Amino acid sequence: MKYKLILFMLFALPNILLNISIYSLDKTYIICVDTKRNWYWLQDNNKKYVEVNGIWNKWDSIKENPRAVYNFKFSYFLINEEQNFISKTIQMCKRNFGREYFIVQPANYSISNWSLFAINTDLFIGGFVDVLKNVKTKNNGYNKHLYSQKSLYFLGNDKMTNFLNSNIVYDLIFKNFY
Repeated sequence: MKYKLILFMLFALPNILLNISIYSLDKTYIICVDTKRNWYWLQDNNKKYVEVNGIWNKWDSIKENPRAVYNFKFSYFLINEEQNFISKTIQMCKRNFGREYFIVQPANYSISNWSLFAINTDLFIGGFVDVLKNVKTKNNGYNKHLYSQKSLYFLGNDKMTNFLNSNIVYDLIFKNFY
């Protein structure tokens, strides 16, 4: 019996704990942003910073087009909240800071990269985003890394209720590349 318990503790328990940590939720804070990139931390009526549950992830254009020469990556926060959370948050931002603060974005620190919120892995809420661009060229049939550059883009329009799917994100970044 002790032998089975020891085997369980050595093999099964670490796997269980690893899976729990993989599927555990992260928390982040919300910033309210205007189109000039001025921003404020969103606070509730008790002056506590508003938190949102979800998972940090990376969007990678290679998943959209595996044979692409250009590769774009950015971080996003996949929210795990009620369906109308974003519209409520936008209203809070407008009420607290003025109607020009209609963009809501995730941030952990004041020096965080610009990232987007996502409803699912293919549906993003527009805003500013730091995009890492990688360009590869073919040299005798081998991929050669040409350069990497981080740029800030605004993805979306004046109506933040319009969501962006990953194909639109890809097109917007690619058009801004040149």
